[in-house]
This record gives sequence, structure tokens and C-alpha cells, in this order.
Amino acid sequence: MGIGAVRFKRDNPYAVRRESGCMHGGIMDTEEFWEFALLRYARPGVAQCCVALQDAHGANVMLLLYCAWRAQGGECVRDAALRQATARLEPLDRHLVRPLRAARRAIRRAADALDSPALAVGADRLMQAELAAERRQARLLADGASSLRAGPARACAAQSLAACLEGCGTGPAQARMEGARLAALVFDC
Repeated sequence: MGIGAVRFKRDNPYAVRRESGCMHGGIMDTEEFWEFALLRYARPGVAQCCVALQDAHGANVMLLLYCAWRAQGGECVRDAALRQATARLEPLDRHLVRPLRAARRAIRRAADALDSPALAVGADRLMQAELAAERRQARLLADGASSLRAGPARACAAQSLAACLEGCGTGPAQARMEGARLAALVFDC
């Protein structure tokens, strides 16, 4: 996941901004989720934590940020909702996001080792393609969202993130610890 500038489209009559991150009718606003993801990912420690969870446990960064976004409105993503969100992302993640990331990282390592500006440009272009694919994942998550059980934002984030990490095969105790750590990074200033 990388960082880019995104603006909320105030002139879009369907993009009604609400604290819960929902639009009228319960359909999640893709642009608002994408904006949340970019802003929270840019917070100190969040990117490093997300990438570490991605590399160590196979966690999907957009899914982690989605859980945090839903928790912002007090909604916990667990059980069937988490399985459905994961299933929506899996084909795009397997066939596009992960291969792009692997290629980008390999080319970046080569660019650094060979001190090659041309390879660095190639890695940057792959980063843009990876971001476009992640934005598509954000759309898939937001479009498929449904109403969930509510609770306090940070507690919901910790529970949802722990459930997400357990789904990646992380042990329950470590998942709870890492989920609480990421929730603190995302929600504490």
C-alpha cells in the first residue's frame, strides 16, 4: 500500500459523509473509505505495522484498514462479514495485488543493488499499478458492506483486526496482541 492524495467528492449527491462511514441505505462510501485508508496508513507506525502483518501473516492491508474504518463507526467486522469481505478480495489479491507487490519489491531491490534509476522508475510504475489494484479492493470492500454489530471504535477495531489475523492463520493470543497494537496506532494520535 502506498500513499496518495484523495479528496472527498462533495458534489456527489450519493456521497453523504457520516461519522459511521455509511451512506443513506447502508451502502458504504468507497471514496470515504479510500480517504480513511490513505490518511490512517500515513500515520506514524501504521504502514510499518500493516506491512509487517502482511509479510509475517499474509494479512491483506486493505482488509485491515477496512476493519479499522468500520470500527470507526463502532461496527465490528467478524465471523460471516469477515469471511465475505475476505472472499471478495481473494481473486484480485491472488491474481493482481500480490504479484504486483512481489515484482515491485524485486525490481526495487535490483534498482538499489545496481544503482539503476531506470529500474527505480519501473518499480515506481509498479507501485502505481499496485495502488490502483488496492483502490479496486477498497471499492469491492465498500460496495459489499452490510450493517454490523456496533460497539466502541477502538475495541471493535481490536476485535475485528484480531479476527482478520486469525483468519490468516495467526494464533489467537498473537492475533489479539497485534490487533490491539494496530488499533492503537490507527486510532490514537
